[in-house]
Amino acid sequence: MQREVARSAYVHQRAIASGDVQIVGVNCFTGEHELEVETTRLVPHPYDPEKRARAEERQIAALGEVKRTRDDRQVKRLLVELEQEARNEAVNLMPIIIECARAYATIQEVCDALRTVFGEYEPPSIF
Repeated sequence: MQREVARSAYVHQRAIASGDVQIVGVNCFTGEHELEVETTRLVPHPYDPEKRARAEERQIAALGEVKRTRDDRQVKRLLVELEQEARNEAVNLMPIIIECARAYATIQEVCDALRTVFGEYEPPSIF
């Protein structure tokens, strides 16, 4: 079903772009003072690159400090428990995920534990 919706949307968009399908105000009967809007154009990043780099460095340092000061044995134990509980469809995972967060497990570590059980989503190919 998803593949057919995506294929249909692609075909329709190509027909609009080629002019086979005419939509008033989009590809025909446009005003002379209207702007051409392209969805694929790139815009510059709105934030100062130096400030972004400094913020990234501070965040990496803070993460390093959290990992140095947390109880790694507890984090590993909770991540193993999360993985085991994820294998049982009847178990609510939120309580164990909250415990992982309280023990300062990172989002990446929690996602990795869940990924080993559930895998990673791959959308079906359109064509």
